[in-house]
Amino acid sequence: MKIKMKIALMLICILFLSACSSQKVIEWNGEMECYHLTMVYDETNMYETVGQVDYIFIGTVDEVLDNAVDYNTSNNMDTYSRYAITVEENLKGELTKNIECYRHGGYLSNGTLLYPRSDRIENTRDIPQEGKTYIFMAFGQSDGELILEEFFGDIEYRDESQKEMYMDYIENEIPKEQEGFISKYDVNYDN
Repeated sequence: MKIKMKIALMLICILFLSACSSQKVIEWNGEMECYHLTMVYDETNMYETVGQVDYIFIGTVDEVLDNAVDYNTSNNMDTYSRYAITVEENLKGELTKNIECYRHGGYLSNGTLLYPRSDRIENTRDIPQEGKTYIFMAFGQSDGELILEEFFGDIEYRDESQKEMYMDYIENEIPKEQEGFISKYDVNYDN
């Protein structure tokens, strides 16, 4: 009986230590690396970019759930950061109040920010931070998840003039050719 108890305690300790060692939220060390993306639309044309996404909303980051990324893995989800967000106002599409979003990029284990660039544009800003409000643009996925647009998916919200500018983009968007997906956070989602 004592041997079984010792083995059980050792397994619990191993599980506890492994859970503690896996970093999910990493601080930025000030360094930045970029990875290259080839886009199927002109990411410098906001009317076209807005036409590609399924959802645009003003939201506040409640929690950074995971910002650690690993591009040396076969698990595709290890290349995304994940956020819990409160939707303050829907501008395009209609999402529920509390959602989670994924975005490409985040921090490598040493704190280096990994961010996308294309032939036309390179990001130079930090990723979303807890407590801050952003204008988010997101694609619905076939599995119901939301993935933020790579270049303008998280622009910090400063004033009403930004909202007016995005409303102009939405009203004059260049629509995408294929049908998008409905997110599981869409108020009209029927699973």
